[in-house]
Amino acid sequence: MVNAYYRNNGEKIKDVFAKEGFVVLFDFLEKEEFERIKKELDKVTFEHEKEPLTHSYAKAKIPYSLCGDNFIDFISLIINIDKDTIIKTKSTLFQFKHKDYTIRNDDTKEELGIDIIFNISDWDKEFGGTLYYIDSEGEYKEVPVKANTLTIVKRKEGVSSFVKYVNFKAGKRKKLFLKISCV
Repeated sequence: MVNAYYRNNGEKIKDVFAKEGFVVLFDFLEKEEFERIKKELDKVTFEHEKEPLTHSYAKAKIPYSLCGDNFIDFISLIINIDKDTIIKTKSTLFQFKHKDYTIRNDDTKEELGIDIIFNISDWDKEFGGTLYYIDSEGEYKEVPVKANTLTIVKRKEGVSSFVKYVNFKAGKRKKLFLKISCV
């Protein structure tokens, strides 16, 4: 279940997102719901992908039912896209660990749309692995690394993203986040 504060202030959050194109919601799910999702994710099997010039990470597909209707209904309200459209969009669970990264490349054009990022693991920025959105002017926004945080980003013309290299300080830790990309 989505945190009651956010449920009760959905219209205000929608207005902020419409104006800013970027919104961060800490402690997004109620504690019991977040713990349930983490337990379910322990069962997920990841496939590692590596293309040295663009990325290295593991990913998995997960069913929308994992997050529940309440999660999708809230997202639908904030981004003003109907629930069925969100359910049909691309969702991927990413896992980053030592030596993983993505590279921002001027030749890589990201489609205009909206990214919904749900951070599952607590993470220390000192490990690397932070997700950034950067525009053609070099201005960037950083997606917070705190667990149970929802970040919604509008991908405008010239905006691209990358995940900073995960360094040796991460040890055996793994960073998990769900990314739903709506075009």
